[in-house]
Amino acid sequence: MEQSGNIKRMKKYLLILLLGAVLFWPSYLLSQRLYLKPALGFSLGGSVYDTWNPTTSAFEYSVSPAEKTSPALDVSLEFIYRLNPSLSFSLGIGYVYRMEGLNGSEGLFRPPEASGFVDFSYTPLLNALVYPVSFSVIYSLPLILEGRLNLLAGVGYYIGEFDCGGGNWWNEPLDSLSKWPRQDWEFESDVRTIGFHTGVGIEIDLSRYMAFVAEIIYRGVVFEKFETSAKFPSDVEDGAGALEGGSTFFYAKGIDGGEALGDIDYRVSQIDFSGFVFRIGFKFLLK
Repeated sequence: MEQSGNIKRMKKYLLILLLGAVLFWPSYLLSQRLYLKPALGFSLGGSVYDTWNPTTSAFEYSVSPAEKTSPALDVSLEFIYRLNPSLSFSLGIGYVYRMEGLNGSEGLFRPPEASGFVDFSYTPLLNALVYPVSFSVIYSLPLILEGRLNLLAGVGYYIGEFDCGGGNWWNEPLDSLSKWPRQDWEFESDVRTIGFHTGVGIEIDLSRYMAFVAEIIYRGVVFEKFETSAKFPSDVEDGAGALEGGSTFFYAKGIDGGEALGDIDYRVSQIDFSGFVFRIGFKFLLK
């Protein structure tokens, strides 16, 4: 039994020695480098999981699926540590902005004819600002003409800021003055989550100290558990404060004769920010 324990300890120490030799062998030390890589591009994809919740049954309503989201500006800055010509690690920060590009589901509402109000609809448009902090492992393969093919994968911590940037109201007939009188409140939320990414890139040396980089990355990020707050302090005084802390992103309150129709509560349960990222940039040798 004692001999078996000694063998296990020897195996553990040999593994540590082998790992140390790989990491700190002189040939590897000579090939270690530190790089800085700024990049600019755009990201695609993203969808909103939402619901419309009228507070009364005074009118009929229907919901239409959201339209495609618009591309988002994607900026990143990475510090890359090259352990050897084949293996590198990177730590990056980013900035992803999509202005009114996350389309919510359109709600179409039909008040009763006796009310004197006309049909109306609303399409929410959400603003999105996301700050990724990512860690990646990069495996490089040599190509011709001083180029490399990079395969990468990693995880990220994502800080998201979302708000209802407004929307598109529509009334029929358009020249009617019998629109539903309402008070609109818009909400915002800060939320955090963990995601993953994987991708491929091509790197071409322009000089000893600089390389051109182009990459395609798939990013998997889902935001949930929103706790919203009113966008404007005056809204809190008017009553929006009672709705803070939930998932309401837009609220339409009936006023001046519209109280009989009740209110409309638009909520978001999930924002899927997953999609492809296309970026180009330059990699600079620091050390």
